[in-house]
Amino acid sequence: MPILALQEDEEAPSESEDSEQRLQEQNQKKQDAYRQKTINMELAKLTGIKGVPVPARPAPPQSPGRTKKVIPNDFITAKPKSALERTLNSTLGRAMTIFVFILNYALLIFVTISWNSPQRWLDGQALPMVCFAVLVATNLYTAVPVLSSYSGLMVSETGVDWKVYFVSYRLAYFTSVPGVIFMYFGPGDRAAFGQPEQPDISLTALAPASYKFFRATDGFVALNLTKGITETLQKTVHNRNVPRLSRYRDAEIVNNEEPFSNEVEPTVPPGFMETYRISPVFLEWAPCTTRYRISAGCLNQNQVIGWAVATARSLCTNLRMVSCREQDPLLDPVYHCATNPATWAKRTSSIQGICGRSVPPPAAEVIDELSALLLLDGWPENRLPNETHGWYDVWPEVRRIRACISDIERCDAQWMLGGLTAFLALLPLVIDCRTDAKIRGTLAFQAVRSLVAGMEESMVWTEEEAKACFAMHHVLMLRDASKGGTRYGGDPYEVWKYFVTFTNRGEETVQMLTRHWIFVDAKGNLNAEVKGPGARGVTPVLPPGGEWSYESGTSLDTVFGSMHGSFQFDILKGSTSGSGSRSFSARVGRLALSNDGKPKDVPCIEEASEGLLPLTSVLSLERVILGARGEFHMAKDGLYYFQYDVQINNARDTEIEVLGHSWEVVDQEQRHEIVVAGDGVGGIYKHRRRALAAGDAFRVSGQLPAKTRFANAQGTYRVLIRENGAEREIEARTDFMGLSVDKAITHVPNFMSDPSFQ
Repeated sequence: MPILALQEDEEAPSESEDSEQRLQEQNQKKQDAYRQKTINMELAKLTGIKGVPVPARPAPPQSPGRTKKVIPNDFITAKPKSALERTLNSTLGRAMTIFVFILNYALLIFVTISWNSPQRWLDGQALPMVCFAVLVATNLYTAVPVLSSYSGLMVSETGVDWKVYFVSYRLAYFTSVPGVIFMYFGPGDRAAFGQPEQPDISLTALAPASYKFFRATDGFVALNLTKGITETLQKTVHNRNVPRLSRYRDAEIVNNEEPFSNEVEPTVPPGFMETYRISPVFLEWAPCTTRYRISAGCLNQNQVIGWAVATARSLCTNLRMVSCREQDPLLDPVYHCATNPATWAKRTSSIQGICGRSVPPPAAEVIDELSALLLLDGWPENRLPNETHGWYDVWPEVRRIRACISDIERCDAQWMLGGLTAFLALLPLVIDCRTDAKIRGTLAFQAVRSLVAGMEESMVWTEEEAKACFAMHHVLMLRDASKGGTRYGGDPYEVWKYFVTFTNRGEETVQMLTRHWIFVDAKGNLNAEVKGPGARGVTPVLPPGGEWSYESGTSLDTVFGSMHGSFQFDILKGSTSGSGSRSFSARVGRLALSNDGKPKDVPCIEEASEGLLPLTSVLSLERVILGARGEFHMAKDGLYYFQYDVQINNARDTEIEVLGHSWEVVDQEQRHEIVVAGDGVGGIYKHRRRALAAGDAFRVSGQLPAKTRFANAQGTYRVLIRENGAEREIEARTDFMGLSVDKAITHVPNFMSDPSFQ
C-alpha cells in the first residue's frame, strides 16, 4: 500500500506538466496565426496599390540632348564696339588719350603747387582750387583709364595682348602718385612759404598785408592784454556793461593763470563759428605794457604799432559752417627766430624782435568789437585798432619754418628734393611719349603686313613667307603645306596635306564659320574649289589669344601648284542673339604646293575661269551655315538629275529647328524654276523636321531635276530659332552652286550674274 501511494504521488506532477505544455502550444499557435494574418494584410495593401502608368510607347528623346554643346562664358564678349569706340581705338584716339592724360596730370601738378600760396589765400582762390584739384585727380584716375581702355592702351582682361608695351602706359599712373606727393611737399611747400621780407627789418618798415614772412629787430606782443572775440551764427545781446546786438562778442578769456584769482571761467556761446585772439604789438618792451590793464599814460608813452592776431582754422570755419570742433587759437609769439628762438608766454623779462607774417586785417566787425572791448578798458579813441595798422600772424608754425626765414637758399634746395621731384613729375610724360612712339612703329609694321597680304595673286609664296603673312582683321593664320602620299597608277596626280592654325590676336571673341579654298595646278588651271561650313565639321570659337588648328589635304594633276582662299569669321557680340553680329573675311595668301619644298612659278587662275560657279557652295546667316555640293546622277525622260548633298551647321549657342525647304534651279536657257519644295528638311528625310542643338550639324541628300546639261541651283531652308524664351524664323540659304553633267568640268557659268536674266 505505501508503494502504491508513492506511485500515485509521482504521476500527479506529470499530468500537470502536460497541461501547461499544451497551453503554451495553443498560445504559440495563436501568435503565429496573428502574425500570419498581419503579414497577409500588409501584402494585400502592397498588392492593392496600383503602379505608375507607363505609356505603351517610349518617351520622346530629350531635346536638346544631354550632350548639348554650350559656348563657355569666357568665350562670350560684350556687344560690338560703337563707331565712337572704333574711332578712339585709332592713332588719333590714342594721341588724344595721351594728350588728355598729360593735360590732367599737368593741371594736377600746377594746382598742387600753387593752391596754398599766400596770394591764393589773399585772393580767396585757395579753397576753390583745392576742390578743382580733387576733381582733376578723380578724373585722372577714373575717367582717363576708361578712355585708355577704349583707345587700346589698356591690357585686355584675359591678359593676352600683342601690344605688350602698353603695360608701360599703366606705369604712368603709378609714378604720377609719388610725383604729385613730392611736388606738394617740395615746390608746393616753397609756394606756401611765400616771399620773405629782407632780414632784420623793423616793424615800421613792413608793408601792411603783404603776407610776407619777416624777422623783426623790434616788436613786443603784450599777451597780457589779449582780447578774445567769438563769431556766432545768429546775432546775440552781449556785454553786460554796454549791451550790444551783433554776431561778434567777447570771448571772455582769462589772461592770468594765477590760482584763486576769482575770475569766472568763460563758456563757449552756442552756435559759435570762429574765434579770434588779438594782442597789441608795441615797438619795445616796457614794464607798463606787461600789466593786465594798461593806463592811458603808458599808451601815450608806448605807441601801438600793430596787432598780433590768431584765428581758429578748420574745414568748418573755412566753409562758413558752425564749428565742428572746439576752437582755441594759440597766440604764442616767437622772438629771435633766426638766432636764439624763444617764446614770451612763460617769460617775465624784457624781450623783443618778433617773427611772423604780415597778414590782412580781420573783418571790420571784428575790429569794431575789439574797439568796443578796449574802450571798456579805458583805451583812448586815438589808440584803437583800424585797418591801416599792421596785422601780424605769429602762430607757432613759424617755429617750423624759422630756419627758412634765416636761410631761404638752403630751404629752396631742400624743397627741390635733389631733383627727385622733377624726375617723378616728368617720368609719366616720358612714358607716354615712349608709348606713343611704340604705337606708331607698330602701326607702320601692321601697314607693311597688310600690304604684303594684299599683293597680287601672281605672287609666288615660299613656306616662310606664307607663315609671315596674316589676315587683315583679327586672325593670324600660320599655314604649312607638305607633300604626302605617292604617285598613283592610271591618271597620275600628286597628293599634299596642309595645316592651318588660327590665332586670335584681337580683343574680341570670334568664330570661324566658313572656308573657301582654290587649288590651281602648274598650268594655271583651276583644279578644285571648295566651299563649306567650318573646317572638318567644326566652327571653332576663338577668344582673345585663343588658337585652333586643323589638317586636311588636296591633290593636283601636276607635280606642283598653288592654293589660296579665305575664311569667314563672325565677331560674337556676347549674347545668344545672332542678330547684329559683325563678320569679316580673313584672306589667306597663295601658298606654293611643291614636290621638292622649293618655291615654284605657279600661274594664276585663267581669266576664263572668272564668272563661273563652283560645284560647291556655302552661306552663313545668323550663324546658321548651309554648305552644299552637286554631282550629276543620271539622265531620264529628257531631264538631267543631279544629286545634292547639304550640310547644315548650327554655330549658335541656342537650339534651332529646320521647318521647310525649297530648291531653285536656273538652267542654261535662264529658265527659273522651283523644282523641290515642302515641309521638313526634304531629300531622304522627306517632310520630317530636324532639331539641332547648339554646335550640332547634320547632312541631307536629294535629287534636283534640270532641263539642260548645265545649271545653277540654290537651296532655301526655313529655320526656327529659339532664344530667350522666344521663337522666330529665318530663311537660311546656300550660295548658288553649279550643276554639271561633265564631271571633268569643275565650274559652270553663273547664269544668275547675266544682266539679261529676268
